Amino acid sequence: MIGKTHLIIGTAVGLALVANNHPPAPALVIAAAAIGALLPDLDSHGSLIARKTGPFGWLYPYFVSHRGITHSAVAVIMVLLGVALLHRDYPGSEMAGFALWCGYLSHLTADMVTKAGIPLLWPSERKFRLLPRRLAIVTGGKRESLVSLAILVLDIWLVYTVY
Repeated sequence: MIGKTHLIIGTAVGLALVANNHPPAPALVIAAAAIGALLPDLDSHGSLIARKTGPFGWLYPYFVSHRGITHSAVAVIMVLLGVALLHRDYPGSEMAGFALWCGYLSHLTADMVTKAGIPLLWPSERKFRLLPRRLAIVTGGKRESLVSLAILVLDIWLVYTVY
């Protein structure tokens, strides 16, 4: 999936969390989920998040391959540990941290419906998909655009429902 689609999905995740939990800082929760949905693509020079993170986003892809460790269960655990440490140091941040983690998971789930799949058990190179290859979505293709549009409609409905 492309960055725009991940951003739309992450926003939906954040809005759903806000709708069901009514946190004191809803905008922070929505933003955390949206950012979490972009984080796995820090490993790609052309990604939305890499372009927005300055020198870090420019250098980081030189050290890791795209759809490598950042698209694996190892990264999911590392993000979860980071969220736990954040909560320890900043009590009250648990909802935003959970939203970031959920956004991260949404990215991996979305990439698992693409033809490329993800190396969930990295460092094994075996790719995991949620759909058979013949039904999987081509990254940046017409079906991804339809999925993106459908989730954007969901985002709008969630905004209407939450606010």
